[in-house]
Amino acid sequence: MVNPSRVNFLLTQYTDGTISRPDYDELMGLLNSDRTADEFLPVLEHLFQQQEEERYHTAQEEELIFQKLLAAKSKLVKRNGLVTVKAWMRYAAAAAVFFILSVGVYLFTIHQSGSEAIIGKSIAPARDKAYLLTTNGLRINLDNLAEGKILKQDGVNISKSSDGFLTYTVSQNAQVDEHKENSIVTPKGGHFQINLPDGTKVWLNAESKLTFPIKFSKQGRSVRLQGEAYFEVAKSYFTAKAGKGKRTRLPFYVLTSNQRVEVLGTHFNVHAYQDERFVSTTLLEGAVALSLIDKKGIISSSAVLRPGEQGVNNGSQIKINQVDIEEQMGWKNGLFILNGQNLATIMKEVSRWYDVDVVFQNESLKQHTFSGSISRFKDISALFEVLESTGSVHFAIEGRRVFVKE
Repeated sequence: MVNPSRVNFLLTQYTDGTISRPDYDELMGLLNSDRTADEFLPVLEHLFQQQEEERYHTAQEEELIFQKLLAAKSKLVKRNGLVTVKAWMRYAAAAAVFFILSVGVYLFTIHQSGSEAIIGKSIAPARDKAYLLTTNGLRINLDNLAEGKILKQDGVNISKSSDGFLTYTVSQNAQVDEHKENSIVTPKGGHFQINLPDGTKVWLNAESKLTFPIKFSKQGRSVRLQGEAYFEVAKSYFTAKAGKGKRTRLPFYVLTSNQRVEVLGTHFNVHAYQDERFVSTTLLEGAVALSLIDKKGIISSSAVLRPGEQGVNNGSQIKINQVDIEEQMGWKNGLFILNGQNLATIMKEVSRWYDVDVVFQNESLKQHTFSGSISRFKDISALFEVLESTGSVHFAIEGRRVFVKE
């Protein structure tokens, strides 16, 4: 049996940053045991019911955890058949410890004040920040945009929905030139969400650009991507009747510099930054066909992904790997999830997310590897304190420049 008092002690020590190495190993052992789902989560719930209503996380963090728990609700024990919203939020704060550890926290951290070079040096994380480029030359800043209509363009209404998405709605019987395109651009330190004219939802990571027609044609749906985006493609988009009682579902294409992704209705992520050698496509559900294309649009090779697989395109071939979906989707779910990545890779993502320039003291530091997990909604110094706790690297912040040192 899991001892509630012992669990409470271990969690308190962990969240305070004062946990000893033996106690940390014990906590990890509990989390990795087969009885975790049956015994550990109910203990968390019981412990949390006896705590005062305190807020341990930001509203954004709590919402992410809340959605994560809803997705795994079959594992939760509900008292009297109901769980109130306030109870959920209290439970989410405690369960955050379980969630973060369960997706791969291998760093052993001890309580420390942080190096003098990063104390008090505040750089906020990315926020909703983007601009819209219209086909007639308008540039509209979308930062902190209020809910409601933004623009009407050739029979297409562009508005900000209550859930934070920029939404395109084609007016009934509108005569829209299907060759007219818009682009959403997120700078460093920005991210954004959009509902495309067919209902497809797209989440754009920092320093990305999505170009799309303001109305999709009857031949197919096609968008162009630079950077990174997660797609939930609308399934119910059809051509006009091809015959009596027959309709044809239109494919959806995502084009990058040298790749075409073809889907019908599915969830997937594309990582295609221009300053990186590889384009990676990760499939969460459904089916995806990947094709290499040259500058003339000629297909040279293709591959099909299944859920849980990632296609890595190096420009000459596509290699398919099994991947950890939680790790790959960490950026969308509000987490930096590190699983043996080197510091060069980590700092490239940090540079985009926090809008900073990174300078390495020497090239050898780029090969240091790290594993762990931390919220993307925290200040940059919180991330650096975790990385510094390994003792292998240190950081200094000067304005928007980060220096990586031994």
